[in-house]
Amino acid sequence: NNAIQLGNNLNLDFGMTVDLGTSGRVYAANIGVCFFGNQAALTNDGLIASDNVGALFSGANQTTRSIFHNTGSVFGKYGIYSEGSAETIVLKNTGIIDGSLYSYDAVSFVNDSGTDIIRNHGTMVGDIRLHTGDDTYDADSEIEPDGIPIKNRTAFRDEAGQHSD
Repeated sequence: NNAIQLGNNLNLDFGMTVDLGTSGRVYAANIGVCFFGNQAALTNDGLIASDNVGALFSGANQTTRSIFHNTGSVFGKYGIYSEGSAETIVLKNTGIIDGSLYSYDAVSFVNDSGTDIIRNHGTMVGDIRLHTGDDTYDADSEIEPDGIPIKNRTAFRDEAGQHSD
């Protein structure tokens, strides 16, 4: 069960938007917020929780970008999941993204070379796996408030699933 799903055609659907305010709550068994299309915009100031995926992005257009601005909380096995997306996915996080398996997982299919851009100024718990495209991870702090280095909390994985620093 998906709580919110917008779009159903990766090639034809464009311009989908979800704004979740500070008192907003989304709970789902499968996917909290799901975009099947291009130029999606998700703003989360509240809570997105799922037994599986917090937010999913999947778009086929290599010239567009989808943006997720998170100041709230996202919880799931996969906090953010980019499924075979050819478009650029931009994550701006100042909140909490907690994935028991991955805080961010980008899975590529054949000929998918989407770019992932993560600007993390919050907390991401769980591994991060990026696409094969020209990806960026940028954080403004090396130490969390409890004194544990971020690099000890979050492992990066390449497309083959190998850990890297």
